[in-house]
Amino acid sequence: MADIHLHAGSASSVTCVSNYFIDHFLKSLSGDAVKVYLTLLRCLGDRDLSFSCSELAGRLGITARQVRTSFDALSSAGLVALDYDSEGELCDICVKSCSDYTAETAAEPEVEEAEEIIETVSDHAEEEPQQQAIEAEEPEETAPEMRAHGDSDRNNPEVKELLFIVQRYLGHTLSNNDLQSVLYWYYDLHMSVDTIDYLITSNLEKGKSSVTYMNQVAIAWYKKGIHTKDAASNEQKQFSSETNTVRRAFGISGHAMTPGEMQYIDRWFHEWNFSQDMVEEACSRTIINIGQPKYSYADKILDDWHKKGITTLDQVHEDDDSHKQDNEKKYKRDSQSAGKSSGSFSFTESNGYDDAAIAAAMLKRNTF
Repeated sequence: MADIHLHAGSASSVTCVSNYFIDHFLKSLSGDAVKVYLTLLRCLGDRDLSFSCSELAGRLGITARQVRTSFDALSSAGLVALDYDSEGELCDICVKSCSDYTAETAAEPEVEEAEEIIETVSDHAEEEPQQQAIEAEEPEETAPEMRAHGDSDRNNPEVKELLFIVQRYLGHTLSNNDLQSVLYWYYDLHMSVDTIDYLITSNLEKGKSSVTYMNQVAIAWYKKGIHTKDAASNEQKQFSSETNTVRRAFGISGHAMTPGEMQYIDRWFHEWNFSQDMVEEACSRTIINIGQPKYSYADKILDDWHKKGITTLDQVHEDDDSHKQDNEKKYKRDSQSAGKSSGSFSFTESNGYDDAAIAAAMLKRNTF
């Protein structure tokens, strides 16, 4: 997630908490929301502190999902104003003054907004785009059929929070089909809230915003026995564009990457930050040079480029030319050195004889 612009409605040089907040807002906010609000004030008081959702979550020892829920709770209470970019990502937070609001505005936001989602969802039913094909192969095990979930399922406090988060991610009111899909993941596919959170965010990062598409991914995970966020993350890595680049370059298919192979791929793309073209070139050279897909060999090629600061294919070709010229110069020096040390006969050396006189005498005697 991109960095977020955090600013106050008025200048602040110290970290202070309004008595009005303590008297009227404290009782209606969750513990996480209070911690997030106090940390926002702290960050505003020190401009040298970096700020992002992940850093805020790490500072408070909570998840990024809890941070986002707290932001929305503070927004509904009127304590902050949130702004989202065109892709639905939170990009701006303005911390407001408590004196601008009355005690009546300090309602419990999470429950109220979640109830609004459930009440209005049937009025905004929309047809989803046609689903796209899932790359992963699916085992024969079948997933349970989707059943209709009623109000009792929707009123689960954890489900209310989940629906609230999903709507924020998607940036629009959930249709009835969307709602039933989320409940299906939670109740029938037994996915945890964190796993559903990862399902949505990972697909949004790939540009897949259709809930119908996400539902097919969720079913594929279920058939593979994937029920946790870590297992889902590993599955996504197996079929990422980076992993598929290595598969194509090495000419392998139908092969699940081992943990050791995934470590190589992770180092190439995320530690050394090579592009797919660079990794593909290293893998292709490996096949050409040794005739087999050997990760350690490709790793040495990329390690050499990394140490030389080579990051583009043009730089690779320049390095090849430079290496070729160095080899030619070395070969020439070695050849000259070998010629001098061997003591071989040279036709340009003087042999001490008068060749012209000998030839004239032989002609005179007609000895040819």
